Formats: sequence, structure tokens, C-alpha cells
Amino acid sequence: MTDHNCFAVSRTEAELASELIALFGNDAALEAKRRANKSRDRGNAVRFCTWRKAGQLIALLDPANSAQTIH
Repeated sequence: MTDHNCFAVSRTEAELASELIALFGNDAALEAKRRANKSRDRGNAVRFCTWRKAGQLIALLDPANSAQTIH
């Protein structure tokens, strides 16, 4: 049986999320998305995925999103 409540992040992704929260507060997830899009536009798939995962972690940690599914 698969645990659909599992969310794995690397140390790098967690550190980036923490830095964005410290720098941007409530806008941290938007900044992560902006950086992910910039990486994607430059063709850097690895960095895109890193920023995307950091943004997902930020959204997951936001109490306002606690009852929502994050994709």
C-alpha cells in the first residue's frame, strides 16, 4: 500500500525553503515559483525541480494550506 501522505525533500531543498521564508515571508512560495520558472526558461531542469520542491515545502508548511492537497 502506498502512503500518499509522504513528502520527501532533500536538505538543499529544505534549506532553500527556509531561506526564502526568512527573506520573503508570506511571499516565499511565490518567489520559489518565480525562481523555478526562471530555471525552466533557462533549460535547467535540475534547478527547476529543486526550486519547485522548495516551493511545495513552503506551501505545505503554510497553516492556511493545511487542509489542501499540494501537487
